[in-house]
Amino acid sequence: MTCFGLGLIPFAPGTFGSLFGLALVFILSFLSWPIYFATTILICAVSLWLVGVYLNSTLSKDPKEVVIDEVVGILVTFLLVPVSWVSLVIGFLLFRFFDIVKPPPISFFDRKVPGSTGVMADDIVAGAIVNLIFHFLILPTGTLGKIEIFFGL
Repeated sequence: MTCFGLGLIPFAPGTFGSLFGLALVFILSFLSWPIYFATTILICAVSLWLVGVYLNSTLSKDPKEVVIDEVVGILVTFLLVPVSWVSLVIGFLLFRFFDIVKPPPISFFDRKVPGSTGVMADDIVAGAIVNLIFHFLILPTGTLGKIEIFFGL
C-alpha cells in the first residue's frame, strides 16, 4: 500500500506513488494490452482489499501513506494509450492535476464514498478522465506526435 515505503516520504507521497505507477506503466507497455488490463484489474482488486484492512486497523479515512490508489489511477490513465516519453509526462501531469484539484465528479468519490472503495475510486476516476482526454482530445489530433517532433524525440 505504501509502494515500498514511498508513501512514507514526508512530502508529496502521492506524487512518488504516481511515479512508481509510471514506472510500472513503462514496464507493462512492452506486454500486450490484455495483460496490461488484467494486471490493472488484479492490482486494483488486491488494493481494495488491502486498503480496507489497513483502514480498519488505523481507523483513518484516507491516510496519506497509502499510495497504491495513485498507482492504480496511473495504470487506468494509460490503458490503451501509446507509451512514449511525451505521453508519460503529459499523462503524469494531467493525472496529478486532477488528483490534487479533484474537480467533480472526482470530488464526489473523494468525499461521499466511504472505505477502501472511496480511497481507490477518486484516483480511478481521475485516471479515467485523463484516459478519456488522451483518447478524445490528444490522440485524434496528433498532438503527441507534434510535441515529439517539436522536441526532436
